[in-house]
Amino acid sequence: MRPVRLAAAMALCAGALAGCSTYNPLIILGFQQEPAHAPTPLGPIKVEVLPRAIWIAPVGKSGGFMFRPDAEGGRIYAASSDGALTVLEEDTGKVFTRAETKKPLSGGVEVGEGKVIVGTIKGEVIALDPTSGKQLWATSVGGEVIAPASVSRKVVVVRTSDGRIFGLSIDDGKRIWVFQR
Repeated sequence: MRPVRLAAAMALCAGALAGCSTYNPLIILGFQQEPAHAPTPLGPIKVEVLPRAIWIAPVGKSGGFMFRPDAEGGRIYAASSDGALTVLEEDTGKVFTRAETKKPLSGGVEVGEGKVIVGTIKGEVIALDPTSGKQLWATSVGGEVIAPASVSRKVVVVRTSDGRIFGLSIDDGKRIWVFQR
């Protein structure tokens, strides 16, 4: 009975010391060694740049979605959940153009290959002209577009809430491929 009590007492001590960063029971019992190269302590951080806003422009409400703007060619492109796309001058923050898709957006903005791509709650991917805001094409992907598209090599890649990833032609929005996971 005595070895059982000793083992229980050792387990209790090891458990009690497990939460202590100074007394690592694995090191005390010889199962682990101190690290060969201790981390280098950080030096003091000197503040060299203090960022400040040079302009602020309202672009609409996010409606609980995580919209992020995109920038290209000296312009900032921002979307809102109510379907508005606002294009701002990068240097001044003045509105260059504003377009209304009249559809609730959820997938954010991506600019590439001369088009602005947004996604909707109803599963549509819409391409707009970056200067006029005119709709160039719209394609249904069957599920809520949950993230900004990605544009590369004439392909628009979008992800939907049901886990599918679509590759669409940048020219007309026709489906090139789909990946289901």
